[in-house]
Amino acid sequence: MMIEKMPLKKEPKKKGKFHFVRTSIGIGVLVFVIAFFVTIVANTRKIANDSLQVASLATWEPLPTTAPQDLVENVTINQEDDAPIPPTDVPTAAAAVPVTAESLEWAKPANGDVTNPYSESDLVYNRTMDDWRVHLGVDFGGNIGSSVFAAADGTVTDVGKDDDWGNYIVITHIDGYVSKYCNLQDNPPVQIGDKVTMGQVIGGMDRTAGLESADPPHLHFEVTLNGAYIDPMSLFE
Repeated sequence: MMIEKMPLKKEPKKKGKFHFVRTSIGIGVLVFVIAFFVTIVANTRKIANDSLQVASLATWEPLPTTAPQDLVENVTINQEDDAPIPPTDVPTAAAAVPVTAESLEWAKPANGDVTNPYSESDLVYNRTMDDWRVHLGVDFGGNIGSSVFAAADGTVTDVGKDDDWGNYIVITHIDGYVSKYCNLQDNPPVQIGDKVTMGQVIGGMDRTAGLESADPPHLHFEVTLNGAYIDPMSLFE
């Protein structure tokens, strides 16, 4: 009787310390490689950002630390101690138009001194409205009833009253000039259609203008040339 030999089952070889060390080294190398590439990418981005900052600094200009001269100049006119700080965003007048009144004689429309000059760019304090704004006319001081004269020959084209400028008279002259007289008394001695001459009395001063009612009695006088505001004082020079 033959006895069949059974194959012996081989035991798996146990992994020794050498295999563990080799695996650890491999993992370490992989981590080093990944860290190396991450460092390269980070440095590349930093160099690019530094280049952008250098380029930006080359064209950078510092912000102004003081207000523009044309904003702060002459703002003390009629200024009170408790006047608010002037704003930076206000409407301006139409562009100045050269004055050539060679064929038209002009005279001041009142005998009083100028209490508030013309200003189409510099801001002046308005005590009635408690704000800062341009002043597109000239104020001549006086008393209630002080005479107001036609500044030049022309025709009365409007007589009326509104909340802003009170009683007013508009005279149309030749060469595109129009003059307006505001803050007047009621019942002026002229009416629409009247022909007036330079120096003729057309009304009296009062305090009827809502925009300047906090000021003493005065004449608010405006002149436009072809529809654009001009400094009336330039006509009397």
